[in-house]
Amino acid sequence: MALIKIKSVISAFTEKLLLFKNNLALREFYQFPKLIEIQETQEIADEHILKFANHLNTLHIDMKRRFKDLFDLEVPGWIRAPFSSHKNAGPVLEEELVELHNDIDLKATFKNSYEEFWLQKRILKHYPYLWKVAKIINSISNFIFS
Repeated sequence: MALIKIKSVISAFTEKLLLFKNNLALREFYQFPKLIEIQETQEIADEHILKFANHLNTLHIDMKRRFKDLFDLEVPGWIRAPFSSHKNAGPVLEEELVELHNDIDLKATFKNSYEEFWLQKRILKHYPYLWKVAKIINSISNFIFS
């Protein structure tokens, strides 16, 4: 399930690149302490700022291309919050999700994280279709990062 966290981190970083680029265009340098130091002693030329902004834009485009599969990955909401909504999960999964929502003993085990929750053998035994989807997402994560 590390894939979900990695997607969040890479998505945030990629979006920040555009934020940094836009801030540079406004001469807001708080993300760049060295530029602040330079600006204190000399004026930074517009062409240099444009060059820095272009580098950030290029990096943003490269990140979007390199991690396209990760950005396109749709993680069902019930993976992260198994006791929330079960709509639009499909008939078989919705049936298991309804059963899961009413499993008081299992609900008590969802304390720390969804990663630990889906690794329980009880899930495999009583909710095989949900476990299979959760396992696929975990397998993708293990494949990518092993």
